[in-house]
Amino acid sequence: MTSPTPSSHPGYVRRIKSTNFSTIEENGNEGCGFAPPNFIEDLLGNTAEARRADAIQVRIFGPNVGVAKGMLVKKQTKENKIELPPSMIKVPPSLSCDEDWAVVVVSDVFPSKRNQEISNFNDPRGKDPTGNQLKWHENNVKFSKMYARLLESFGVPAKVLRKYHAQIKKSAAAIKHTHLVVSICMRLFMCVCVYLVYIYIYAI
Repeated sequence: MTSPTPSSHPGYVRRIKSTNFSTIEENGNEGCGFAPPNFIEDLLGNTAEARRADAIQVRIFGPNVGVAKGMLVKKQTKENKIELPPSMIKVPPSLSCDEDWAVVVVSDVFPSKRNQEISNFNDPRGKDPTGNQLKWHENNVKFSKMYARLLESFGVPAKVLRKYHAQIKKSAAAIKHTHLVVSICMRLFMCVCVYLVYIYIYAI
């Protein structure tokens, strides 16, 4: 495996040998394969953020691999190879080209910045999010059905999900209200200060 080469977008691209891939059977991991931790960390530049990453969203192209799309989760695989389930293969391998190469393109890294903001929002020990950090909530206040299905699959009762969703909406509204009140008070305070300075200057 060679060193990762940064690109303008997405973040990283790597060209490796197709022999670094192996196929695995589906076992509830549709659209998700596995990659050795050292591969993902090296691909992302061996930074602290790379070590914190749990998974990457990828596009893979290669004559002996075909075209693959999905997630690669950190896992110490048996043969130290990238493991791909059939559901990740969108286009089968070439029937006429047998060149030993493949290109891995990273389109996203998880946990993402948005994931971290959501985590901080739900962590009672964390700091209150700022107004900018709450922008994600404006688009997710309806509580995606996909999230609900995921939690239900882990055994969370529907009653608990409804209560959780209601609490999220309530908390977000409270935090946004707090930021609005503080913002207005600060503006009024600044106006008063400017007015007092103005009176002081012209009084002398």
